[in-house]
Amino acid sequence: MRAGEYFGNVNIESEDNALPVSGIGGFDIYLAKFVASPTTIKNINRLIRDIKLDQNYPNPFNPVTVINYSVGAIHELPVQVDLSIYNSLGQKVCTLISEKQNPGHYSVAWNASEFASGIYYSRLKSDTNSQVKKMLLIK
Repeated sequence: MRAGEYFGNVNIESEDNALPVSGIGGFDIYLAKFVASPTTIKNINRLIRDIKLDQNYPNPFNPVTVINYSVGAIHELPVQVDLSIYNSLGQKVCTLISEKQNPGHYSVAWNASEFASGIYYSRLKSDTNSQVKKMLLIK
């Protein structure tokens, strides 16, 4: 049979998992129905509480930057989230967020007008995960 458009009727002859279908022109087509169900989900707590920290924008910045992050959207439970800023010596210089948050996307502006130029790190932490991004403040 060549590639092209063909017209005809389709008759379903059974309702089993294999459906023989008859068409015009002497061709028989078989449709198969496959059902797959997951049997296990490994480490569901890790998936449920996963977080994601995006790179701040703009970067470099002066003096305000925006930090976007996400709390896992596959669950309905609030997650404890801490978003803090650290200097290049590893010292915490401020905490932007420290609360339980529902799944979703969040944005926080950091005004660094009181801080010196240099490298800073944003750190997003939950009880199961921690992520860090490097930021550059230039005045």
